Amino acid sequence: MSIKVLALVVLLLIASTASLGQRLLIVTGNVVDENGTPIAGANVCLRGEFDAIEVYTTGDDGFFRVIRNVKDSTDVFLFIEGPQPAGYWVPETTTYWSLGKLPEHKGTLLHRTDSGIVRIGNVKPNIAFRGVRIDLSKILGPNFVLSSNPLPQLRMDIYRGETVLASDFSVPTDAINEGVVQISLPNVELELVFTIIENDKSRKARIKVR
Repeated sequence: MSIKVLALVVLLLIASTASLGQRLLIVTGNVVDENGTPIAGANVCLRGEFDAIEVYTTGDDGFFRVIRNVKDSTDVFLFIEGPQPAGYWVPETTTYWSLGKLPEHKGTLLHRTDSGIVRIGNVKPNIAFRGVRIDLSKILGPNFVLSSNPLPQLRMDIYRGETVLASDFSVPTDAINEGVVQISLPNVELELVFTIIENDKSRKARIKVR
């Protein structure tokens, strides 16, 4: 199995109904790699203020369907844990998205259609991306420079970033110069998680800028 399995792409369809302060949350989709190949064995679950957590494991088609009654006031997160590729050291394979304010999300490339389908994928070099600032805490504002391709044998793909404050941000393509992404945002905490592939081995790197 290719180590690109960690580059998760998810199609989400969210349905909710209001009743007695609750909503029925239905999340369906497919977990695939960056080439569109289905990923079997990925664990998918919804997490929040629940008494129990039900985990769904994807089959050969990568499909999952998770149904949950949740309180309107509950923040719900979709967790996806990719299978561990044999022979590779890959810590921190779990990634997540908040469904409470979908499609406002944490830094990957995101598209929304009229049908309600949301596509989430990796941010690639020379592609603009946008996200949402999440109110976490009072943080000093950084000016953060990321090298997306510092060496030919080292690749870093952004797949999650978090900032604070409830407002949108975006990084246009003209901010990307010679493989370097520069992000300058006031009053934010920025957390970026990378898949780093070096010498045919994969590992995770997590950077918090305060």
